[in-house]
Amino acid sequence: MKEGYVWYTAPGEYHSFKNTGNEPLKLVFVIIPNDKDGLLSFFKKVGAEPGKDATVFSPEEFGKIAAEHDLILKPAKVE
Repeated sequence: MKEGYVWYTAPGEYHSFKNTGNEPLKLVFVIIPNDKDGLLSFFKKVGAEPGKDATVFSPEEFGKIAAEHDLILKPAKVE
């Protein structure tokens, strides 16, 4: 992806992204509302409000939160 690109991921489709640039990665997510446990509630748990510091989670904590919101995380491929 490059600045200004749009990325669509269909429901249930595995996906990932990696910042290969030299600047911090900035993303805007648009999420279709879901039931109590799912992607929207997951991002509310791990995200930070604009202007506030984000919480840093260990991989184990992040994985636990994902599982609580019915998400399946696959390990990144090491190149």
